[in-house]
Amino acid sequence: MRNTFEITFLAERFLAIETFCDLLPFVQINAEKFEDILANKRYNEFYVPKQNGGQTLIEDPIDDLQNLQDVVSDYLQAVYHTIRSDALQTTPSVSIELGRVAAKVS
Repeated sequence: MRNTFEITFLAERFLAIETFCDLLPFVQINAEKFEDILANKRYNEFYVPKQNGGQTLIEDPIDDLQNLQDVVSDYLQAVYHTIRSDALQTTPSVSIELGRVAAKVS
């Protein structure tokens, strides 16, 4: 659990990102690995049947991409909770676990 000050601090750091290189410390991987994840096949695609007889395409991100998305999502949640200060007031037990999956990506 992070307090309001920590969430605000992390959101401000994330909002200060201006370049690709600025992003790398947040996702905790090197530039080559990051580019490799983005350059290669990123989704497993398959169809599931609908009840009405049609099909729905499911695009499931590969593990490395999913982990990147999870980390970035955590930071975006911190930004949201900072901008929407009422969100912090109404949810005092906000649990933002930044970096919880970044280690899996390396």
